[in-house]
Amino acid sequence: MELAERKHGRNGTLDVVKFISCLFIVFYHFNIYTDTKQYFSGGQFGVEIFCMISGVFFFEKYRKNSETITTWEYAKERFWRFFPYTTVSFIILYLFYEVTGNGHSLSTHLEHISEYIWEILLVDMIGLNQGGAFLNFPTWTISCLLIVECIILGFLICSRRAFFNLIAPVSLMIFYGVWSNLDSPNYRTWLGIINFGSLQVWCAVVWGIFAVLAAEKLKKITKISKLLTVIEMVCYCVSGMIMLTTSRLYWRFILTLLIFVAISISLSQRSYSGYLFKDSKFTRWLASLSFAIYLTHSLLLKIFQTVLSPEQMMHFWPLFLVALVAFSSVFDQGMKIIIRFFRSKYIQVKKHYGI
Repeated sequence: MELAERKHGRNGTLDVVKFISCLFIVFYHFNIYTDTKQYFSGGQFGVEIFCMISGVFFFEKYRKNSETITTWEYAKERFWRFFPYTTVSFIILYLFYEVTGNGHSLSTHLEHISEYIWEILLVDMIGLNQGGAFLNFPTWTISCLLIVECIILGFLICSRRAFFNLIAPVSLMIFYGVWSNLDSPNYRTWLGIINFGSLQVWCAVVWGIFAVLAAEKLKKITKISKLLTVIEMVCYCVSGMIMLTTSRLYWRFILTLLIFVAISISLSQRSYSGYLFKDSKFTRWLASLSFAIYLTHSLLLKIFQTVLSPEQMMHFWPLFLVALVAFSSVFDQGMKIIIRFFRSKYIQVKKHYGI
């Protein structure tokens, strides 16, 4: 039986995939802290999935508002979407270091702030600071997403045809060509004006945009739902095995292609995964939680590393996971309350002064 056309809405499958990819990233870092790479050695590849899905949402939002959207307004919106979360997570981690370390003078604190100002302003890891130190390391992805999306949006507004026919495909070939010839594919590698963190995110976002276009093609094909479901699940499962077992650079390219195919199918709504993971409060909660987990897991890792030895951490990984989900849930809900409070006060001030 062929699938009936479903109402357009948030894709629950992608929310679940985003959450799972975030857990792969977390346990990749967990294994680094336990001095072992026995498992999740390719968990860092979850960044590609995370950013590819962000590219999907970015392009869908662009198409919905293509007649009115501007790069400046989009940049402001995205900055204020990220800034409260990244700043609060930065402050919490900084306070933890202060409590567990030695006390510092005011001048030392100011020195630290000057060092981390790039991170606070969300322009860390894009080349401006030449790959310098940052406190809450997951924020490099957020910084790169903010810059990359604004650059791509500018190209789309100026010339959508030039972007799809020239800029996007050529940039993928050039960036992957550069990456494959680096001695180290690490995102900290300095390339002069920009580091590969931004190029890595650029590639993932472009693949996400192409996935939206591929999904539209798949929607026109009927009577292959079972086949598409099999291909989709195989791509997701093989990608999971890659992230579990290998960190080799070329497997990263293979994973990117597999995830591109899987996301395209998920977006097309021509597979049965859409019925298994329908858009719901639960899937949206997973999507929201994944962002909180990504930003706060370095703090939980530091706490566990402080009180446990690497060997003990391996034995207590279930406790770490439970603590991470609990803390991230509280962090996420707390941030929503804080943001709603300040937003309401801001609206009141605007009304009072007639701004």
